Amino acid sequence: MVFRDDAVSEDRGYYGMFVLFNSTRSLGNHSTLFLTAFDRRYLLLIRLLMLFLTFLWGHLLTLPSD
Repeated sequence: MVFRDDAVSEDRGYYGMFVLFNSTRSLGNHSTLFLTAFDRRYLLLIRLLMLFLTFLWGHLLTLPSD
């Protein structure tokens, strides 16, 4: 039986998701002053896309390496 360091990579994945999602959220809140109404419509879409990509990234980090 092979023991892998899954807990460490899982923590790293969730930490990455947290950092990326929070950075997009703060970007959205702070840059709303400089955005046009057209850009504001797509801000939620961009945020959801980033959330999906970070979940995917977190999942890929937890895949077995062998």
